[in-house]
Parts: sequence; C-alpha cells; structure tokens
Amino acid sequence: MTSEPGPGPAVVRLRTALQATADALVSARLDALLSSEAELAAAVSSLAPVTPHPPLDPETKARLSVELRETWRALRRCQRLGAGLNDFVRASLAAQGRIGAYDRSGQDAPPATRNAELNARG
Repeated sequence: MTSEPGPGPAVVRLRTALQATADALVSARLDALLSSEAELAAAVSSLAPVTPHPPLDPETKARLSVELRETWRALRRCQRLGAGLNDFVRASLAAQGRIGAYDRSGQDAPPATRNAELNARG
C-alpha cells in the first residue's frame, strides 16, 4: 500500500509511529519514546494538508479501511498505556509524599507540608 498515491502511505506511517510509541511505553525506554515522538510528529504532519484525491477503487478502499482500523487500534493502545503509566507515576509520587494522595471524594488532595503536620500536632 505504501507505493500507491493518496492517503494510504500517510496512514501506514502514522500506524507505524503509533506502534513504535506503544512499544516504547511497554518497554519503558525513554530513548525509544523520545525517538518515536519525532516520527509521530512527522507522521501527523504528513496527514495535515488533505488534498482531494481521485476516488479509490474498491480494493484500495478496503485495504485503506483495514489500515485505518489498525491505526485506530494502535492509537487506543497508546492511550491505555499512557494512562496506565501516568497512574503509576502519580501513585509512586504520592507514595513518596511528593504529591498529594486522594481525599475522601476521590479528588487530588494537596500534599501535606511539614508546617501542616506541626500545626496539627499543636
């Protein structure tokens, strides 16, 4: 699909960049995540100016549809992995006392300061 004109190559590039981002999140490799960010930005910018294309033949349309579904799956994977990583980091920082935990309503509570602890003890 990457050799044909139209939106196909840009979608393939985006899917590939999203998969690389997800793989970097799974492996917890910051260098891989940073390098995938550059490719992801380039892939998104290649989609930016959408110009009209001639109608796609049914076979190309079907292949593009499959590619778009795979791209959507890769995006959802990145979202889930990113949210999980964010939750892990927040819980780790809360356990270290570097950010607040949750209050009774489930909202972020401000971190306790040493002065607040002293004031509470009297």
